Amino acid sequence: MNQDKLKIAFLHRANDPYTLERIKYFSRQNHDVYSISFSIGGYQSKIEGVNVIRLKKYFIDKIPFVKRFSHYFELRKILKKIKPDVLHVVSALNLFYTKTKYCKIKIMENQGSDVIKAPLQHKYLIPYYKHYYKRVDGIIQDSKIAFENGIKYGATNNPELNKIIEIGIDFSIFNKDVPIGVIRGKYNLVNEKIIFHSRAIDELYNIDIIITSILKVRKEFPNCRYILTTSLEKLGTELRKLITLNNLETNILFVGYQDRINSLKYFYRDADVNISVPSSDSSPFSVYESMACMTPNIVTDLPWLYSKFIPGKHLITCPIRDAEILACRISEVLNGKHTIDLDNTFSIVYDQVNLQKENYKLELFYNQLIR
Repeated sequence: MNQDKLKIAFLHRANDPYTLERIKYFSRQNHDVYSISFSIGGYQSKIEGVNVIRLKKYFIDKIPFVKRFSHYFELRKILKKIKPDVLHVVSALNLFYTKTKYCKIKIMENQGSDVIKAPLQHKYLIPYYKHYYKRVDGIIQDSKIAFENGIKYGATNNPELNKIIEIGIDFSIFNKDVPIGVIRGKYNLVNEKIIFHSRAIDELYNIDIIITSILKVRKEFPNCRYILTTSLEKLGTELRKLITLNNLETNILFVGYQDRINSLKYFYRDADVNISVPSSDSSPFSVYESMACMTPNIVTDLPWLYSKFIPGKHLITCPIRDAEILACRISEVLNGKHTIDLDNTFSIVYDQVNLQKENYKLELFYNQLIR
């Protein structure tokens, strides 16, 4: 329950599914919520009960990083009009916008890639971060590794002002009671072993390693089906050649984009294993969602997982960019040789990555800072 009704303005990328989870929570708690979004990548859809404001699109937006500066005066004008209690800025790359006034407090939400990967690739971000972190009243992020990296680049290490708060899983959608067999029936996969991957196909997510692993897995499971939430046409030329030359078409099912709320839970529920093998990560939503649906997970061995899980007990790990070992791990799960305690894994996610619990923490944080 909210302690006081707040006026909260979220500044975020249009249609960011994770930020939308927060926005919907605070709207349901009867706060006065504003979604202020950049039009890069599309326009923010309407959200019931939320004031949606779309920032203008400028030609300069196409220039990496410079686009962060192009909306400052437009945003200042908006904030002067609505005068929010909280300006919640998503992504440390947007720290520049915390210069603005016309709000009681400014919250910075670090995203994993902002503080884990970006400063290593773009050294100019380090002085930028160190300067603008001083302008915020509070900082949140979804993992210990993001918390530690944020401090390294200038975020306060005061635990009263800098907190780990997950976005959280909506257990009314992702849970043990999701019906079994919906996807198997829809795609006629009654007896096939299903390996599911719902993440992006950017280089970071190692889709080439995933597809290469099929070569080994299908030797033991000829009818295995890798379900990918993309299309063949969106893969690069080399990957398409790999698929064609090795006759992998029968082992891959391209299902295209799937709506998180309405569709993904059925894929998780029917999958024999969910895989998430990026080269870098902070706190993967897709892994938690599949855990909530009682599905075994294979993930790359990265620091984020050790704050909650024990490899071998709660999930299976493999090295970064190793198709051979990934294939071995998949075969182990498909053979039933894993020792994952799905019930215990579900309990951890329910306790530590729960949308209601985590956003209630954020609500308390807002009120604490305002007081």
